[in-house]
Order: sequence, then C-alpha cells, then structure tokens
Amino acid sequence: MADDFKKTTIKNFLIFVTAPTLLGTFGLYVAAYMVLIWASASIDSTEAAREAHRTEHIISELRTGIAREQESVTIWGDAVKMLHMPDGEERSAWLDANLGGWMHSYFGHDAAYILSPTNTPIFASFKGERQAPAAYKLVETSAQPLVNKLRKALLSGDEGGVSDGMRSPGASDFVRVDGHPAFLSVKPIVPETGDLKAAGESYLHVALRFVDGDMLQTLADEHALGEMRFSPSPTPLPGESNLSLMTEQGDLLGYLFWEPYKPGAAFLKSIEWLLFLTGVIFFVVVTTLLAAIYYRLIATRNSEERIRASRLRDPLTQLPNRLGFRKLLDETLADGASEQGFGLVYVGLDRFKQVNDALGPEMGDHVLREAAARIGRLTRDLGTLSRVGGDEFAFIMKGAKTPTCETLARKVVEVLGERFDVGDSHACVSGSVGVVMVSSDDQSRSELGRKAGIALHAAKAAGGARVAVFGHHMDNLIHDRLEVERALRTALADKQQFTVVYQPKYEAKTHQITGVEALVRWQHPARGPISPAVFIPIAEETGLINDLGHYVLTTACQTAAKWPLAKVAVNVSAVQLKEASFAASVAEVLSLTQLAPGKLELELTETAWLDDSGDTSSNLGELRELGVKIALDDFGTGFSSLGRLRESHVDRIKIDQSFVRGIGQSDRDEAIVRAIVDLAKANRLEITAEGVETTVQSEFLYDIGCDELQGYLFSRPIVAEKVEALLASGTERTASITPFQE
Repeated sequence: MADDFKKTTIKNFLIFVTAPTLLGTFGLYVAAYMVLIWASASIDSTEAAREAHRTEHIISELRTGIAREQESVTIWGDAVKMLHMPDGEERSAWLDANLGGWMHSYFGHDAAYILSPTNTPIFASFKGERQAPAAYKLVETSAQPLVNKLRKALLSGDEGGVSDGMRSPGASDFVRVDGHPAFLSVKPIVPETGDLKAAGESYLHVALRFVDGDMLQTLADEHALGEMRFSPSPTPLPGESNLSLMTEQGDLLGYLFWEPYKPGAAFLKSIEWLLFLTGVIFFVVVTTLLAAIYYRLIATRNSEERIRASRLRDPLTQLPNRLGFRKLLDETLADGASEQGFGLVYVGLDRFKQVNDALGPEMGDHVLREAAARIGRLTRDLGTLSRVGGDEFAFIMKGAKTPTCETLARKVVEVLGERFDVGDSHACVSGSVGVVMVSSDDQSRSELGRKAGIALHAAKAAGGARVAVFGHHMDNLIHDRLEVERALRTALADKQQFTVVYQPKYEAKTHQITGVEALVRWQHPARGPISPAVFIPIAEETGLINDLGHYVLTTACQTAAKWPLAKVAVNVSAVQLKEASFAASVAEVLSLTQLAPGKLELELTETAWLDDSGDTSSNLGELRELGVKIALDDFGTGFSSLGRLRESHVDRIKIDQSFVRGIGQSDRDEAIVRAIVDLAKANRLEITAEGVETTVQSEFLYDIGCDELQGYLFSRPIVAEKVEALLASGTERTASITPFQE
C-alpha cells in the first residue's frame, strides 16, 4: 500500500506539478522566443520600410540639391560678363575654375558643360579636367530634351521652376549616360538680379552627376546605409532592399540595391545564448534580458546626449560654439535677465590672420586656445565664454552695469596684449572688445548680435586693442559708411572728383629730389574732401579699389613720364595683387604711358606681401621680371618673416612714420629704426624713412644710413603743376626751401 501511495504521489506530482511546470516553463520559453522573433522581424521590417522611404527622399533631394548647387554659379553677374567676353584663354580658364573644376572639387559634380544661346557647346569639363567642347556629345542626346524644355519655358516667360528655394527656372531628370545612371540638370546663367527677361537667349549650364560608383558609396556612408549598388536588372540578392530609378516621363532606368540594416536580428543574435539557459533560471534570464535592454537604452541615450552636446561645442577650445552661444543667449532672454539688464560682450583678436599666415596654423591654434584660456580666467565666475567665430569670442554678464563691463573688457584687452609663446616661436596679437548693454527694450537675439558686432567693428576700426560700447551713433556711422560707398561708386563713374597729388622724396645726403609718391585725393561736391583713411578701406572691402587703383597708376605714370625724375611710387592694395590680371594691367599702363618700368616703384604693405592667396606671388614675380621696383611700406608694423625677406625680390623698405616720430624723444624708437636699417643693409635693400618733420630726425636718419627721406620737413603732397614748378626752379637740391602746401 505504501509503495502504491508512493507511486501515486510521484505520478500525481509528475502529472499535476512537474509536467505542467515543465510544459508551462517550456511554453513560456517558446512563447517568449516566438515573441522575440516576431518583434525582431517587425523591427527589421519597419526599419527596412523607413530606409526605403529615406533613400527615396535622399534621391529626390539629390535632384533639387544638384540644381541648387548649380545656382551658386549660374546666378552670377561675373559669369554673365565673362561669357560675353571674347573667346580666349582667360575666359576659358575662368570658366574652368568657377563653372567647371570648382563644381567637381566642391560639390562632386562629374561633368559640366556650357551651351551658347544657339545651344552650341562652348565649354566642357569632366572630373574636374577641362575638355574640348565636343565632349558634350557624351550627354547631348540625353540633355537635348531638357535644353529644349528649358528654352521653351524661358521664351514663354514661365517661372514655374522658381520655388522651393530655387531662384531661377531649370530642367532636370535622371538619364543614362554611357551605360551609367546619372542626374542631368540644366540652368540658365543669369545675373544676381534674377532678371529672366532675356534668359531665353542666355547661356545654359549643364551639370552631370553619376548615380553609381563613388556617389553611391558616399550616400551609403553619409546616411548609414548598407553597401549600395546599381543594376538594370530587378533581381535583388537575398535580403537586399531596392528602389527603382524613374525618369520624369516614367521610364525605368534601373534599380538601386542595398543591404538593409536589421537591428532586430542583430539584437536577437546578441542574446541568443540566453535563450538556451535552463527553465529553472528562466526568471533570471528574463530579468537579465530586461536589464540588458534597459542598459542598452541608457547607453544609447547617453551616446545621443554626447552627440547633441558636441554639436554645441567648439572642438579646438572646448567652449560653446556659435550655436551653443545662441542657445545660452536665448535662455538668458527667456529667463527675463534683460529686465535687470546684462552685458553682451564680443571679443575679436586683431591681426590674427597675419599671425596664422606667417607662423602657421599650429601657432594660430595655440593662440586661439591660449586666448580662450586667458579670457576664461577673467570670466570664470561671471558667465560662460563661447567661441562664436574664427577669432571671435563672446560672453554674457548678467546683472552687470556699463562700468563693470567696460572694466572687464579693458582687462581682456590687457591680457590679450601679452605675448603668446610656443617653444622658440612667439606671436604678438591684441584684442578688440565690443560691448552692448541689454535692457528690457532689447529682446531680439539677432538684433543684440548685430549691435555687439557693430561695437566690435568700431573697436577694430579705431586701431584695435580698444573697447567700444554700442551707442546709437554707431548705427549712424554704419549708415554714413554706406553713403560713402554709394558716393564712391558714383565718383568712379567719371573720376572727375579725384585728384592725384605727389609727395616728393629726397636723397638723405644731398637733399636732392629723387622721386615722388603718388597719392589720391577725393573732393566730393557736397561732403567736401573725404580722407583716404575713410574711403580707401571701403574701396578695398567692396572691390572698387581695382578701378580706383588703375586710375591712380595710369595718371601717375602718364604724368611722371614727362618729369626728369628717377622714379614714381604708387601704392598697391592687397586686393589688387590678388587679381590674376594685375601684372598684365601694369605692363599695359607702362606701354600706353611710355614710362620705363625701372622708374615705377610699387609700394605694398607687409600684410599684402605675406598674403599668398590669389595670384599675389605670381604677380610680384611677373612685375619683377618686367623691371618694376617693389617697396615694403610701413615696415616694422606687421609680421614679416626674415627668411622670406632674404629670399624675396624686394628692392626697398619704408620705415613707418610711427617709429620716425619718436626720434629725438624715445631711445626705444631710435633703437628700432637702427635695427630696421641694419636689417635692410644686411639684405642689400634701399631704405626710405617717411614722416620726417624735423631736422633732428633728418640728421639722425642720414647718420645711421638711410638712403631717402620723405615728409613735411621737405614737402607736403602737391599737385602735378607744383611738382613741375619745383623741378623747374632747381630748388630740389636743397631741403631749406619753404614746404609746398596742398
């Protein structure tokens, strides 16, 4: 009986406890496993659908993107002007640099073509290399329908394409070129005004970008897609997603295939070992699984937070960047800080570009990091410092009054004026500070930034290493500057308001006149005389200096050709030197005026001389070969490299008058002048001292070896007629004459 009871108990236990428990555990295990399989498949399916939709959107954006990229060069007055120039190497080179090669190197376009108003190809570029116009035949068959469509739209005045961020009409479509799928876009080349009235007769720009090869790899990398490929066949490899490429007319070009990302399958595989644990520890497995999922979500969220934070931080200085600063300023305004008032402070480094160019980007980066550290030590307890530009910083002082902000700003100027050292190298820069005091009336972030920027510009315009607090008069100054710019453009139309005057230069020993320096003066009919210190910087910023400089050079050479002088000096802007045609234009002026090249001396600043951008170096080389002399003006105020001074073809340096002014008063200035003269002599350069106003200065400069003197002691700038009178009188052989006045 006992045995039967035991057997019954075991049987019942097996039937009613163990079996259900095991079956239940197994059932839960299987159910959980099936749920996981279903969930992973659902996630993979959703992700695949999302990827397909995103890929379709990316391809769609490519259409408008390429057309929008074209507009960076097709809506351009210079391009229109250049296309209407006579055919030649200059025009071809310009088109290649700006409408061909640049589109490949910057935007990745594979080919660019330009069609004349008669649809004749006049320019072709493939993979950044200039081709014969006949290379257009590669795309002519595919492009012709688009060209005809655009021409028809332009002639009918249809501006339907001017929308969605497009400023000019266009025609585009997917095509097949040489067996490859490609996107083809056609745009008219029009001026910035957007005037499309004559666009029907305009030149057309044709852009081509292949949609396979490198471009697919780039799309896959940028948008985190699997390896992509193009095929005319609709048959995918196992597990691949696909997207058909259709033309505007609905013709099928082929298919894009890629391996979809399967987060569900990847996740299931990562926990596969857990699913094989015994049912006894099923609860532990589930708990572990949930914990793993939880921690994975936390890790993902933390990663997203780090990525989001990095978007708001400058990688070089680890300070908030411009976007981060905008966020801080918005939060400050939202917190109502403007009701109590606060200071917005902009800091800009002076001459940073010269330091970066002369000493290299590594030294430039060190200066930026050290400048950030110096300002940060002053502002650590006051607010968060941000880097809002290449060499600009900003911070907010809550509850501060004007005197407090100005005091801090002066400390910033002081610490930035200290030397920056890296190993054996050092650099000297300074800092300018613009301050705007914010009240409850100021609520716009953009307006506050504009005012702070104006204040910083005013501090820099005053010579740098200064503090400027925004006032409404600064808005007036900006308005006045615009008025001067408009007046300058008008005056350059006929040049009747300009006069070229000449300041004589004298041999230091004999006081014989050796030459003259040409200077431009502007007499405005309503405003009266306008200082060169006002209109020359405006001319340089707006590009008007090229026209003005050519006028001064032509006038000076034409006038000096009649005088028995050894030379005439003409100032040249860094902007002029960057122009590819500058040396050729100088040669043309010399030929027209019959002035010997050796009698022309071009004066340029150290900054212009050190600037290797544009065609500066090639222009200087061509001018030297021509026989034109080169002088460095205001020497000692920039960042000249002694090595380059030794190797460059420079004939003369001019000692800046700021050093000459201290002769007889400052031992430091006298020592600097001596050092400059010794440096010039060591490099076999001639020396001119400008700003000589006293006999003491004249005698000192002669004694230490200066070759030439210039200044009010001898003569002010005078008109050409007075130069001729001076030469005719013979008094050029003495410095004791009464100085001529303007």
